[in-house]
Amino acid sequence: LAGASGSGKSTLSLAATARGLRILSDDTVYIQLQPRLRIWGLPRPIHVFPADAPGFIGETRLRAGKLKAAVAAQPWPEAPVAERAVVILLARGDEMRLEPVDPSVAARSLSRLEPGFDLLGRESAEAIAAGTQAGAWRLSLTRDPGAAIEALSDRFGVVSAAPARL
Repeated sequence: LAGASGSGKSTLSLAATARGLRILSDDTVYIQLQPRLRIWGLPRPIHVFPADAPGFIGETRLRAGKLKAAVAAQPWPEAPVAERAVVILLARGDEMRLEPVDPSVAARSLSRLEPGFDLLGRESAEAIAAGTQAGAWRLSLTRDPGAAIEALSDRFGVVSAAPARL
């Protein structure tokens, strides 16, 4: 999932977790290109606005100057890793839509590197090319993250486990 701050990445992660899906990370993933593509995550708390975590009683933190609830991610029995990926660009909209986009559009969107990451320009470009090779999509989000998770699950054949309790 890729998008600007406030685009819904963490809210979607929380909705996926509530449906029993495991997430690699709410914040950062690491991409291995050799000997094959693998995406590694470090499960850490999911940070959402307290209003987006109904029934949550726990720690809050300041993230980018905003008060967020820190919801623990589900533990993995082994190191969290994926061996395939598609890029989902997030946008806000009046209706939920999932539509394919040209991988070059996604690559351009992901190529704006934050200070520090620009020191790894070649490596980042290779990782972006590998991540967009299987396709890229634009997901227009509404206020119902559950509908977006269902659409993603239907499109990509993800089967939910039993809903988790937050």
